[in-house]
Amino acid sequence: MKRFLIVLTALILGYLAYDTARYYLGWYIDLQPDAPVTAFMSTDAQHLYMDRGAGPEEFTVKGVNLGVGVPGEWATDYAISKETYLRWFGQMQEMGANTVRVYITLHDDFYNAFYEYNTAREEAGEEPLWLIHGVWVNDYIQNSHRDAYDKDFLETFVKDGRTLVDVLHGNKKISLGRGTGSGFYNKDGGVGGCDRHLHQPQIPRSAALSGNVPLRDGGRLRL
Repeated sequence: MKRFLIVLTALILGYLAYDTARYYLGWYIDLQPDAPVTAFMSTDAQHLYMDRGAGPEEFTVKGVNLGVGVPGEWATDYAISKETYLRWFGQMQEMGANTVRVYITLHDDFYNAFYEYNTAREEAGEEPLWLIHGVWVNDYIQNSHRDAYDKDFLETFVKDGRTLVDVLHGNKKISLGRGTGSGFYNKDGGVGGCDRHLHQPQIPRSAALSGNVPLRDGGRLRL
């Protein structure tokens, strides 16, 4: 009995260590460190392109910007259900949209619904709904004296970007209290691209203070 309890305790501790390392800390072992990085989306100065397997083709975003609130609920409650998301996704494509954009990490209901909806579409031989996902940047920081190359700003942005990648590829658990959605993100749902809307004053200020990007009417900001 004693040996059984020791083995059981060791297994539980091992699982908790693995769970924390993978889903909370983002640790993993790269078994193919030299594998090339590929993407099915590309761009030039004027257009977006998507490679569906036969080479890049011009892609026009016909999108819906999706918020987090519904009537009668606080936006930070993330009260939209999986069933509601599934209904909305269908309605988006019925009206001609091909892309949905969200500006912050939502509860796992959104990603579970997105995965289920697109899996069904692909099995039926139909075009999936594409996703553009934002990385949230605190409004106070954007309106402060900091520019986009400030150490606190940039390190937080990169960290949140890595968290989002884990969310989108089903390798993250997020607890309540971070200001974003929360849950167990275990679906690799795919994404068309990531974005972050910087406030208009942030772009020329960052360019002027850093010297890294020439001022071109806010047309370029390299992060």
